[in-house]
Amino acid sequence: MIFPTIEVSALVPGGIFTDLQNDGILKESIYYRFNDVNYRWVSKESWTYFVHFTIDNEKILNGKNVELVFHGLDGIAKISLNNQVLGQVDNTFVRYRFDVTEKLSHTNYLEINFESPIHSAKRLSQTASHSVPPKCLPSAYRGECHVNFLRRVQASFAWDWGLAMPSVGIWKEVELIAYDEDVIVQDIAVSTVSDGDYWKVFVRVNCSGPLRATSDITGSIDVSIFEKENVALSSRTDILLSSNSLVRNIVATLNISVPKASVELWWPNGYGPQKLYPLSAVFSNGKQENEKRIQIGFREAKLIQERVNKKNAKQGLTFFFNVNNVEIFAKGSNYIPSNILLEHTCDKKTIRHLLESAKNSNMNILRIWGGGMYECDYFYELCDEYGILIWQDMMFACSMYPVDNSFLASVNEEITQQIWRLQHHASIILWAGNNENEAALKNNWYGTWLKFSLFKKEYVHLYVDVVKKAVLAVDQSRYFMASSPSNGLQSEAEGYVSSNPYDPLYGDVHFFDYNHDSWLIDNYPMTRFASEYGYQSLPSYSTLQKVTTPEDLRSFKSKFFQHRQHSPGGQRSLIHLISFHFAAPPSRDVENFIHVSQINQAWSVKSQTEWYRKWRGTLLPNGKGRTMGAMYWQLNDIWQAPSWSSIEFGGKWKMLQYYAKKFFEPVIVTGDLDRSGSITINVISDKLNDIPNAELLIYLYNWNSMTPVDTISHSLVISKESSQRIMKTSVRDLIESNPKCKSRKRPYGSKCFVKLTLQKENSIIHENFLFPRSFKKVIGLQNCKIQTQVDSCTLENCVINVQTDSIGLFVWLDAKNIDGYFSDNGFIMTDSLHKIYFYSEKQISRDQLQNSLSATWLNQKKN
Repeated sequence: MIFPTIEVSALVPGGIFTDLQNDGILKESIYYRFNDVNYRWVSKESWTYFVHFTIDNEKILNGKNVELVFHGLDGIAKISLNNQVLGQVDNTFVRYRFDVTEKLSHTNYLEINFESPIHSAKRLSQTASHSVPPKCLPSAYRGECHVNFLRRVQASFAWDWGLAMPSVGIWKEVELIAYDEDVIVQDIAVSTVSDGDYWKVFVRVNCSGPLRATSDITGSIDVSIFEKENVALSSRTDILLSSNSLVRNIVATLNISVPKASVELWWPNGYGPQKLYPLSAVFSNGKQENEKRIQIGFREAKLIQERVNKKNAKQGLTFFFNVNNVEIFAKGSNYIPSNILLEHTCDKKTIRHLLESAKNSNMNILRIWGGGMYECDYFYELCDEYGILIWQDMMFACSMYPVDNSFLASVNEEITQQIWRLQHHASIILWAGNNENEAALKNNWYGTWLKFSLFKKEYVHLYVDVVKKAVLAVDQSRYFMASSPSNGLQSEAEGYVSSNPYDPLYGDVHFFDYNHDSWLIDNYPMTRFASEYGYQSLPSYSTLQKVTTPEDLRSFKSKFFQHRQHSPGGQRSLIHLISFHFAAPPSRDVENFIHVSQINQAWSVKSQTEWYRKWRGTLLPNGKGRTMGAMYWQLNDIWQAPSWSSIEFGGKWKMLQYYAKKFFEPVIVTGDLDRSGSITINVISDKLNDIPNAELLIYLYNWNSMTPVDTISHSLVISKESSQRIMKTSVRDLIESNPKCKSRKRPYGSKCFVKLTLQKENSIIHENFLFPRSFKKVIGLQNCKIQTQVDSCTLENCVINVQTDSIGLFVWLDAKNIDGYFSDNGFIMTDSLHKIYFYSEKQISRDQLQNSLSATWLNQKKN
């Protein structure tokens, strides 16, 4: 297809898809229906950004050292100024500087020629010394090939949860900088180490000097920490950047001792406050002054990998985070880019909503996934503020990668710049080299087995010789793990590619199983740390309506749903997993299918998360157990499609997000059920103190009554930082032994279910449920009638009364297009009245919410 020349206005920061949309060339949203494919022509074209500009500033026109700085260019491009080529760029994640001294005039012309990213990837793959797999993504992704040859967001060529939208553009700010015998304080790296009554604060200040060396630059660096009552503790050192130096930056090292009595500790969410202190670094030389300020937290954080059994090395190593001498059970999720277009990924409203959702859902950790991007400064600043620990992947995922000199040089600069930028954040706790590439190599995902020695050599060269070296050159205060999942120290001992990267006795594990009943514990792994696991669901009907026609939503087998399902066999897997517990809804009943898909996802992830939390303090004789992390896949979405997310694109909470808020509470009660009918009840606590005088109530309910048929009471002291087994029983002994629950017509557990209530002094700590049978096989469940009434609205929230005439299952409230979230959702009603709060982003009236409010529940009609 041949297109006429297209010329549009461009925004900086921006990108080609945003610019074409703003100018009306792209008439519809990129997310509308099939536009991810319809607009693919944009990615296949080369685009030139240009601007005519004038300069009146004499300091810039006549400066000794003037530089043009691009903080982010998305794509391979050639840059020219006034018809003089400045250079080429090839890395989305690198800041580029060009000397433009004596190249500027009063009127100027800047041109950036971007090559099509699809063509760039193909060209580089064809000129490579050998094939670097995978050649292409699975066809279900509807993506493009060879993204592993490009240093850009790997998911921009599509993923199993996202669209292909390879863009180009100037996605960050552009600056003209004039130096005058000075340097710019670019980055500050900080490490805090406990030393008796003091904190030893080790500070490294990275200063950028002019690219053109005309004379020596001398001056001093002053570092100040502002503690209580704004009292500053300071340190000074002199610096010299010689004109003879080929390296045009200098690193100043300073140490400051801070009395512990004058500062407060920084804690992960749920363990204490997140006190932050300003730190400034100032360069001065008597003529010029340049300052950078950051916020730091006083904490000691370590990844603990020690023998679980000091007498038996074969039982493996621990794998958990310790912060301020407290063992942290990591509770959280995985974060993907918030938008497919990079220029929109630092939208503060979106980031704040996602991170507030994580914080309010009792999460204390997020993993920045390696197929996405290094997030913007605002993201990490909020994580510092909210106490959300960050597991930071480098941006390599699910591929082998080239190791030619130019690629490695680009990677080295990328890693160096990004670690310098991010190092000071108290929230960052771990660096990881890539996503799943150790496992991909060892387990032959992409046909590497025939050349295993070659690809292993290249793997080690990239992630150890280059990436790890670059990380440790800037930051030695955190552990660097070459891959995720990985066996950590054990993988290192085996040359960084373990014989079994999924060994349950070491490191972290990714686990996905779509064949077996996902509500039962039989197939869950017993691992030290679960860093990925999850199940798909569909986004809400109102979210889908924004990007569809009515025809698209008439059946979940429609062309639209098939197009948006990027996971190979994903639709079959979704239906298969749902069918374990529910009768599959008719294909034209899309809203019901959405509801049961979200129920299945929420309960499946809940069951698996509770399984991991259960093993926090237990080590079996074979060395398994001692699980200390549960991070489900995934927190957020990149478009409106079937995915593993708990928050939809646009910010709406799925049922899973409401469940995460509950299964990540500090103290929970759980009921495990396996295929044989065995039941285990545990009480789990992350609290740092015991809770005396607690009571666990085990209620048995018939499906046709809201009055329990039996109640069993257990008094207990909830031990701190523990998982306590309260009862080991079975469906036969706990349920079928009760005459009111026994049934001769159906299998065990068909007439009754279990409610678990953990309380102290009649105040509920946590509630949970155990359903021993598929909902297709229960006896007595009524089609209940549920009514919702908005009682009142204030500036803070609205109160909703939910009433039922019988047991209500997975009651789902929806405020349609009013942005906000409920205090609980997808809940089980065993009482006639449930009081719910709705928190809106904007003040709303009682009538507004009442008119928008709807309720859906499982036993609303036959499933």
